[in-house]
Amino acid sequence: MNRTIENKRFGFTAVIVVILIFGYFGSLQSEEDVITAEDLEDFPEDSLATIIDSSGVVFEEDDTLYNSPEWWHRKVENRAWTVGESLKFVIRYGPIRAGTGTMSVKKIVDCGGHDTYHIVTTAQSAAFFSVFFKVDDRVESYIDTEGIYTRRFEKHIREGGYKADKVTNFDQVNHLAITGKDTIKTYPFVQDILSAFYYARTQDLEVGKPLFIDNHTDRKNYPLEVKVHRKQRVKTRAGTFNCILLEPVLRSSSIFENKGRLLVWVTDDQYKMPVLMTSKVIIGHITTELEWYRLPRIPDDWTKKD
Repeated sequence: MNRTIENKRFGFTAVIVVILIFGYFGSLQSEEDVITAEDLEDFPEDSLATIIDSSGVVFEEDDTLYNSPEWWHRKVENRAWTVGESLKFVIRYGPIRAGTGTMSVKKIVDCGGHDTYHIVTTAQSAAFFSVFFKVDDRVESYIDTEGIYTRRFEKHIREGGYKADKVTNFDQVNHLAITGKDTIKTYPFVQDILSAFYYARTQDLEVGKPLFIDNHTDRKNYPLEVKVHRKQRVKTRAGTFNCILLEPVLRSSSIFENKGRLLVWVTDDQYKMPVLMTSKVIIGHITTELEWYRLPRIPDDWTKKD
């Protein structure tokens, strides 16, 4: 099967992963409104990498700064999530229950000699949809416990009669993404599509102040801007939450089957837990709503347990 076909098949998985991370909401309500699941600018020229390059420092292959530990290593405070977090979502196509999804921080595991959080996201089609097109996808990310950047990304696709298992390993020292026989130069502290969201949750989110994240997915680099729109209250099956509304904007949307906006509501607290996500598709929209969650307690002075 050629790569063009593989990329198209990955579209569904990408949409599901991003639906579990980012969502679409057609009409914004006033700040006083409580949004329910039933309610249903261009990317800036500079990405993180180009901002670094434009600082006046030229990084050559033999540059001492470029190859020093201080250059590629960082430590990010993480009071948002940890091992034991588990989120369960219901996925609907319009009013029809289309499936379920989960996001879990499983455990800390060794990945290439580094401690990493093992993050797993799943999506399964409901019985009715499975009659026509069964989906049982699993996407995994191994996130460095100190730097909160990806070290390994896996996608295990089971869609209808199609099956694929693909792995990308990240050499963060040399800024390389390695998928099969392909080795691609990428950004410093690059994220995969899943780790990008978990990194965003560790950051201070201020209305009107965008967050910039460099991403590598499906053998391509995608600079990402996360817009922070406004604060709202959102009602879901899991409860009513004070939230912040986010919108990711990609320089290229070619990895997605749909071309619509993607929005997500996360809780306005230290956890920044996703509670409601929607995405416009060719006909209608898909809504992902939190229906159950477990959040381990994170002490105020905690960043990473040794």
